[in-house]
Amino acid sequence: MEDSTDFLATKIPSLEKFEDNLRCPICRELLLRAPKITECGHTFCGECIDRHLNNETRCPLCRLEVQRAQLRANKSLESAVEEWKLNRDKLLHQLTLEQNSNTREHKDDNEKHEHTGVLNNVEIQHNPNVKTMSVCPICSKTLPISEIQGSHIDTCLQTNSSRSKRKRPFFEPIPTKKLSLPFFATLSDAKIRILLAENGLISKGSRAKLIQRFQEYFTLYNNNLDLKTPEPVSNLRKKMSLWEKTQNNNTNDLKELDAKEWTSQHQTQFDELITSAKKTAEKKNTPEKNSENVINLTQTEPQTKLKNGEVSESDNESEI
Repeated sequence: MEDSTDFLATKIPSLEKFEDNLRCPICRELLLRAPKITECGHTFCGECIDRHLNNETRCPLCRLEVQRAQLRANKSLESAVEEWKLNRDKLLHQLTLEQNSNTREHKDDNEKHEHTGVLNNVEIQHNPNVKTMSVCPICSKTLPISEIQGSHIDTCLQTNSSRSKRKRPFFEPIPTKKLSLPFFATLSDAKIRILLAENGLISKGSRAKLIQRFQEYFTLYNNNLDLKTPEPVSNLRKKMSLWEKTQNNNTNDLKELDAKEWTSQHQTQFDELITSAKKTAEKKNTPEKNSENVINLTQTEPQTKLKNGEVSESDNESEI
């Protein structure tokens, strides 16, 4: 797998940092698939940043607020990365050879090639039977010029023509109009299912799954139109099928339920908990009232005894 660290062991290790800046900070792949730049100046793969914004509206790097409408295609960077991709392997191979090879080995190889070249030239000059060779412009094979100018060129043209006819795919028009992302809070489940069906997608599952499915297709579809050579819609649907399998096989993916649906399923439990809480509160209040009554009784008893005592004394005096 290609990685920026491939250049660390070469003659120019600083190219590791250079290539790292040409890679998406999210997926770490080269920025070849319709890269988009945010308002804060960071660039990501179009699909990567769109998927990220489905979950949160902040830049993955600097955490500043980012809106999908603010994203802009970075065409210049895309062209630069394409050129880098074309020459990357050649450059890496050359730099690795220069780093690992010995100077003496290079010198010996050069002397050997020069000596062989001289012998070949002498042999060709002294051998009039050697045929002049050339490359066929159709199949790129190296053949004698006389053979290319003869029957080979006609045979080669006929063969390539028949191959192109057999391989010619059925023409499928590429759409040019992008999809718009609806405000799902205003749509019913039925309307979301209709929206999915209109785009040839599966319309089964919970509300959360329906929304997630359309968001993924929205990301694939719109970013595909930003590519220099967009893929047909049939390819996008194949990618969606693969996405569905990935979602189904992911055991860590929790089932997402709609809030209203979840509440309705557990409403009975809620009612039981509320009733139980009320009864508990009433029980706690009852002992407090009893204790207050006891305190009041104890406060009134001495007064009653005192009054009774006074009455008895007065009675005694009257009796005397």
